[in-house]
Amino acid sequence: RRRNHLLRPLKNRFASNALAFPQAPAHGLDLLDPMASRPAPELRLSLYGGTAGTQAELNAPERQGGYTSGLRLEMKINEGWSVVSGLLYSRKRFAHRYPVVRNNLPEWGKLEGDLSMIEVPLLLRYNYPLSHKLRVYAQFGLVTAVSLAENYTDFNPNDPVNALASRRADPEDLNPNELSWSLNTYPGNLQIATGLEYAFSDKLALQVEPYFQQSLQRTKGSASLGFQKKLYTTGIATALVFRLNAPQ
Repeated sequence: RRRNHLLRPLKNRFASNALAFPQAPAHGLDLLDPMASRPAPELRLSLYGGTAGTQAELNAPERQGGYTSGLRLEMKINEGWSVVSGLLYSRKRFAHRYPVVRNNLPEWGKLEGDLSMIEVPLLLRYNYPLSHKLRVYAQFGLVTAVSLAENYTDFNPNDPVNALASRRADPEDLNPNELSWSLNTYPGNLQIATGLEYAFSDKLALQVEPYFQQSLQRTKGSASLGFQKKLYTTGIATALVFRLNAPQ
């Protein structure tokens, strides 16, 4: 009886300390899985399409129309930042006049290009809300392109087939030299854009996006004609955006 009287304070102390320790969660695996308590990132899929104009030189007066369309996927990093990628089909067309010397006299030639490409963008976007339904964003990143077809038409006064052509003839009245290529890869094209987004609901939104793209590599297919051009594309696109998962 005396021993129980001495041990009772120790038992009470151990019991109070046990209550002070945090209780193990109902699912013991949560302690082993660091991702268990982290919410899934917000994912949004968009139907994307727009028109664009392409130049072979920034100061070239001629700009040819083209277009782009496809799917984009956006993954939200936090309240401000997200990553955008996707798979797009683009058609880029350009025309460029260039000076030549024929019989010691200046004349003009013309190079036309028509490129069909698959593009994979990898862009970083910053979003800034203006209201509950409206926000603006800016994005930048790189685009990798693979050409499905590259068609070039060169109107060159110095080409032997144009030896009898009259001087100062319009380049398009000359006999052209045509070449076609495919499956050239162009990684690392720079793209910047701004946009405006309006949310119809938590799951559906509409975006309007002006953009600019500059190729950091010259067109490979036109090298056989003696030309390698960097392309500059400006356009405006719209996107219908669908949220794939519920907000966390």
